[in-house]
Amino acid sequence: MKLKKIFIFNIILSTLLLPLYLAGANAGQLQNSVSTISETAESTIPSAAVSSKITFPPESVIPDYPVYAKQADVKNGKLGIIKGKIRLVGSGRSQKFVVTVSNNFEVTIIAGKDGFEKLIKYQGRQATAAGRFTVRELKYPNPVYNRTVYFIEPEVIGF
Repeated sequence: MKLKKIFIFNIILSTLLLPLYLAGANAGQLQNSVSTISETAESTIPSAAVSSKITFPPESVIPDYPVYAKQADVKNGKLGIIKGKIRLVGSGRSQKFVVTVSNNFEVTIIAGKDGFEKLIKYQGRQATAAGRFTVRELKYPNPVYNRTVYFIEPEVIGF
C-alpha cells in the first residue's frame, strides 16, 4: 500500500514538472545568470594575459627599481622588482602565471595573450619581473576566506 502511494506521488510530480523541463525557460535563464555572474567576477580581477609591451631576453635590461621579497613591502601602484620561480597555476580558462618567492609569497603576472604564450616555455625557471604592482583585498562574508592578492604588470621579465 505504501509503495503504491509513493508511485502515484512520483507520477503526479513528474507530470507537473514535465512542461517546465520541455519549455527550458528556467534552465536557459539560470544558465544566462550564471554566465553573467562569472563574467562580472572575472572582470574585477586582472586576467593573466601577457601584454606585447613586455620585453624578454636577450634585449631586456632590468630597471633599477626596489626589490620586494616580502608581502608587507609591496604597495599598490608602486614600481618594483620581484624575483622567484615562474609557475603556471589553475586550469582551463582560469590559468595564470605567478612568480613565487621562496617564503611562499606569490605575485600574479598580468599579461596579454602573446606574452602568455611566451611565458609557457619559461615555467619552472627562476625569473626577475620588473613593473607596477597592484594589491587587492578580497573580502568574503565569512572572514576565514579573506585574503590579499598581489599582481604585477611587468615591463621587463628576465631569466
